[in-house]
Amino acid sequence: MRARLLAAIAVILLLGGCQASRTGRGQVAGVLPGTLCPHAGLAPAAVVSCISADVSTFWTGRLGKPIREPVIVDPPTASVPADCRNFLSFGTAFFCTNDSTVYLTHKAIERDQQQFGMFLPWALAAIVSHEIGHVVQQEVHQPGLDQTGDAASRRIEQQADCLSGVWAHTAVGAGRLDATGFRAAERRELTLVSALPTPAGLRGYSEVRTHGTVAQRAASLATGLRSGDPKSCGLAD
Repeated sequence: MRARLLAAIAVILLLGGCQASRTGRGQVAGVLPGTLCPHAGLAPAAVVSCISADVSTFWTGRLGKPIREPVIVDPPTASVPADCRNFLSFGTAFFCTNDSTVYLTHKAIERDQQQFGMFLPWALAAIVSHEIGHVVQQEVHQPGLDQTGDAASRRIEQQADCLSGVWAHTAVGAGRLDATGFRAAERRELTLVSALPTPAGLRGYSEVRTHGTVAQRAASLATGLRSGDPKSCGLAD
């Protein structure tokens, strides 16, 4: 009963753009529903490390091959391959194929700390599980990865959203994650990112054109979350 109540309050806060932080009248007290990385607290690097380990372990077991690509929080510019550096200024997370590494920018962390408050782990879970979805696509040599154009990009990005949902399905079943809260966090994260201004270094780039609308992406995640089966996402065998 308590978990359901907290989950309901969490969704209201997330969709309303409010934050929950200190305990007090009208604020949420206690821990998040589920036990996703409870010992990491709200330290972004610790939460990301914990979540990436959880997601990587899941996919390692599912694919029968190690999924261990690093997830770097707030990387120094010089450490990011030149072809991927422009995305640092965009303030999101991205998977750089040049070095098979996931990068989570300082701007993204700072924005989500402000927007999600104590629900930061859910937002980071949505981000990290999507980006590791790209790692999975690379490992299975998903058809279409080498195709260019916005339509091909949307297919790949929405498949990664679906793969995020596949991981979440298992985490929910194990009691480590609340499905309603996770979906609300993912939708809000997508809404925030879709509204970001495009920096000069990425002139001509469109998040919606290359990834899809918030509704399309949320629907893809919901497909994976319902089924828990990578085949529902069209993942190559």
